[in-house]
Amino acid sequence: MVMIGSDELVRVFSERTFANLEYIEKAKQNGDSVYEATQLINSLLGLIIFPKEHTDSIIPNKPLDELKNWPLFDDCEDLNDFIRLFRNAIAHCNIQLLGNDKIEGIRFENKNRQGITTWEQNFSLDEIRSIANKLYDLMYKKQNG
Repeated sequence: MVMIGSDELVRVFSERTFANLEYIEKAKQNGDSVYEATQLINSLLGLIIFPKEHTDSIIPNKPLDELKNWPLFDDCEDLNDFIRLFRNAIAHCNIQLLGNDKIEGIRFENKNRQGITTWEQNFSLDEIRSIANKLYDLMYKKQNG
């Protein structure tokens, strides 16, 4: 039996999550009956929650003005603040699907202990995918290559 340390587990899980997301997106492009929005939400577990829960050091602390070509997000001090709020919304299922006949975006909300919304942000699916790509690059590709 091979034991994997927690740092390696988070890295491997994130890599495999990203590979699965790409596979589902290709299947959708090929006309297969898959649910890319569902997979994108599932993928946030491996790309946002696991790394954030494991260690803050895996997510670089960058000021917002250094995040070129990222989707805009409001009321955040820096990347770590955004990831904290984004993680909270995902982990506590404070999300709402946006769209009529098909999912076009997702609203993310952070709520305090009293249930009052303290942060909210709407993202299109493309913007969420862009955040996932850019975060993955920051955490692994630039760090390891």
